[in-house]
Amino acid sequence: MLLFSINPLVLLHTRRAMSEGPLVFFILLFLWTIVNRKRNVYLIASSLALAINSKYSAAPLLIVGGLFLFFDAKDKENKWKIPLKNVVIFTTVIMAVTIMLNPFSWSNPIYSIQAAFKARQNLVANQVADLRIIAPERVLDTLGERSAAMVGNLFFTRLAFADYGNYSKYTSESEMYYLEYPVNNLFRTPLGGAFFVTLTLLGLTISIVQWKKDHFRVDQPLFPINLSAFAEISFLLISVPLPYQRYIIPLLPFILIWVGVALEHLLSLIQTQKKKNRA
Repeated sequence: MLLFSINPLVLLHTRRAMSEGPLVFFILLFLWTIVNRKRNVYLIASSLALAINSKYSAAPLLIVGGLFLFFDAKDKENKWKIPLKNVVIFTTVIMAVTIMLNPFSWSNPIYSIQAAFKARQNLVANQVADLRIIAPERVLDTLGERSAAMVGNLFFTRLAFADYGNYSKYTSESEMYYLEYPVNNLFRTPLGGAFFVTLTLLGLTISIVQWKKDHFRVDQPLFPINLSAFAEISFLLISVPLPYQRYIIPLLPFILIWVGVALEHLLSLIQTQKKKNRA
């Protein structure tokens, strides 16, 4: 909670009247429901449906939710009935919520979904075409460039108050006033960014090692979180050739969870060492 409350990207991008705020909230809700031992397939599906309808970049979590509900139930008495039932409920709830929240789809759901997907593709293509005209050097054509931009936006680059900056002359005074408060730009320096990159990698490593110690159990809490993170990262690297900072917002829950895991582990080591010194 503390990491979220002081993170500059959370403070900027989730308080504006855009889709990033509900997107982050519903991704967190989805993660909470899926790691909860008393899993409710309806709550898992509805939270994910709301995340996807906030922004399509949450769509890769569909695969994670479906697979997790399927394989998590296979150890129960009935090997196939319960998993298949879970997946059917999961799919039905997501479709129902999506159709309900999109009135344009009511007359012809199948055609409207196809049209929405095509419109999304056209939007990204038009954005890339515009950027090639305005600043061609900023278009991310390779996975290496996209990876570097992702790391930069998550940890190092200055806060992006706009994508294109065509209104910057009208908002510059407000931006300067906003940045006068240190907490709004906390750790957005080379040293601060390197510190959080280190904690992120450490937390990811600890979570994988812990999963191995738990004999690769599917119900290990950090497993679905890591799987969801890799699905999101892969999706963004493959499908988003744009350098805009707000596009990496779906990754913030995972990054801050890994940082939290690392800090918890370090604090545990410090406490253990103190006990040894006292003994």
